[in-house]
Amino acid sequence: MVLSKDERVILVYVDESKESRKVVEAAAQIAKEEGASVALVTVVRRRSRIPDDFVRFVEMERFPDPPLYLYYNYLGESILAPYKEILERAGVPYEVYVEVGDVRERVEALARVLRPYRVVISLGSVKTRSPLLSLLLKPLPGINVDCPITIIP
Repeated sequence: MVLSKDERVILVYVDESKESRKVVEAAAQIAKEEGASVALVTVVRRRSRIPDDFVRFVEMERFPDPPLYLYYNYLGESILAPYKEILERAGVPYEVYVEVGDVRERVEALARVLRPYRVVISLGSVKTRSPLLSLLLKPLPGINVDCPITIIP
């Protein structure tokens, strides 16, 4: 689904954790209430090697894209599939992004490009700045973005 430049966007980071389902459900509710769309993103860790069977499959099918790109895309799409269904059932417009590398770095980079008005993440995605603070205070976001961050427990 293509989003217009004027549309309010909520950036939602998901992974394979069970908390991600709650994050997407909460983001869908916020998007419906506020007339926004969702930019759903997952970040795949870099791999030093991909399975030989996958490389052979890509070569046999003669895909024009390199096997490594297709492998990362396949992994990312498999993570995003159940969350896309949630957004579709809720009737919320969305786009999906599969990024590769460090989660914090890729979410921050995507936020600079998309300029969302809100980021929604799970409590498990949040890092504290200090072990002592984690005991005394609520967790502090480990990502640096120019918009509010909604943390879903």
